[in-house]
Amino acid sequence: MSDPYGVLDRLVGALARGDREAALECFAPGATVVVSGSHHDYASYAPATVVDGLLLSFMEISWTPSLRRIVGGAAVEEGVLAATHIGPFLGSDPTGERVVANLRMSSSLAPDGRLETLSVWGSREAVLGQLGVLGNLEAVLQQHAAV
Repeated sequence: MSDPYGVLDRLVGALARGDREAALECFAPGATVVVSGSHHDYASYAPATVVDGLLLSFMEISWTPSLRRIVGGAAVEEGVLAATHIGPFLGSDPTGERVVANLRMSSSLAPDGRLETLSVWGSREAVLGQLGVLGNLEAVLQQHAAV
């Protein structure tokens, strides 16, 4: 079996360098990235969508893992993602500020050792609060609840 953390380390290194091609090379053809802000709210994306969004919106990306374990054949990693906000993200204007998020990632590997699925969980509210757009999200949610 391939090193489940080696590919995650390569992905984080590529994002930290701003190397789009190297980041995308970490994903197998047809791979998906699932992003969740809560237990009931998630969306699936193509890896290029996520990588491009991160690289256009953030620089100086770093990942500090605090826990690594294998659960049911999937690599699970918890840690802190930090990055400097340089472009529009989730309805926010660039702030130039450092954004920090506690995340949990789970990944499964394709037979070639690249990522087949990468699931990321974190607090959307914590990130949006740092970006100064949490009030905008709450207003939209209240509008949808009223319909």
